[in-house]
Amino acid sequence: MGFLGPTSPKPPNLSFSPSLHPEARSLSRTEVGLVGDSSEVICIVSCPEDAKLKTLIATYDIPLNLRHRLPDSNFWMSILPAGDIYSRIFDYSGVRIPFSSFLLAVLKYFKVHISQLVPLGLTKVITFEVLCRSLGIEPTVTLFRWKEKFFLIDRRAIPFHMPWRHPDSCITDKVPTSFNQDHVDRLKAHIVKLRDIPEGVLVRSGLSRVWRNPMCDPVLRRSDNTAMSIHDFLCMPSLEKATVREEPHELGTSILGRVADRTTPPPPTGTTIPRASPEEIAVTRPDPNVVAKHLKSETQG
Repeated sequence: MGFLGPTSPKPPNLSFSPSLHPEARSLSRTEVGLVGDSSEVICIVSCPEDAKLKTLIATYDIPLNLRHRLPDSNFWMSILPAGDIYSRIFDYSGVRIPFSSFLLAVLKYFKVHISQLVPLGLTKVITFEVLCRSLGIEPTVTLFRWKEKFFLIDRRAIPFHMPWRHPDSCITDKVPTSFNQDHVDRLKAHIVKLRDIPEGVLVRSGLSRVWRNPMCDPVLRRSDNTAMSIHDFLCMPSLEKATVREEPHELGTSILGRVADRTTPPPPTGTTIPRASPEEIAVTRPDPNVVAKHLKSETQG
């Protein structure tokens, strides 16, 4: 599958998954997902739970002050709190904590719960941001519109209300007008394939804090050992001849310090998450017109 950048005024396909609605099913400790409410997010992992949870936290440098823990063994999906996140997104979509500020802006604009986006949908968002930053373009929602396991962390990781969008809610999105046409032209100039983005590329793009060596930078190199830009890397038809290496830098600040403004850190402990707005409440309920259209289609079919 290719990613052409912002080429049409239609809302982006975020692979919304109505089947993940909290009332649809219950979860056992061997099933998958991430959940939470105004104070926590939950992750269920299969045995041995504690070891896998600790490995997940260490692997992705998830902030320890987010109070990671396992849910009760009798936890049911029907009592799913407001903020849930599937742990598989860390493995398959390039999402990291602290979350990308752009990703949070996309979720807030479309009023959709992060767990209702399958990994491919999240990969589209992350790839778009990496592509923008590789071209020196600040990713915005307006520009973007042109185009199995759970653990507990503090809900402060996403500091706004996330509605669980009803599959029969009305999705409307007016054609954007306030965008830079030059940015659009540059973004759609090359096809970028959706694929796993190496950790070093996420780090250089400011979307991951998982970097152990402050004296080195992640550097992209071709098979002939010449360095390449992130944009050149994204446009390659195959990654077989490209590598990401740790190489010393002579700067006074580590790579994490140079790209620290692209994620949203959790607010202080005790911060109250805003209540749902009328618009956010509306998307959690079926829209009569959408339901009527579905019924008519089923009758005619």
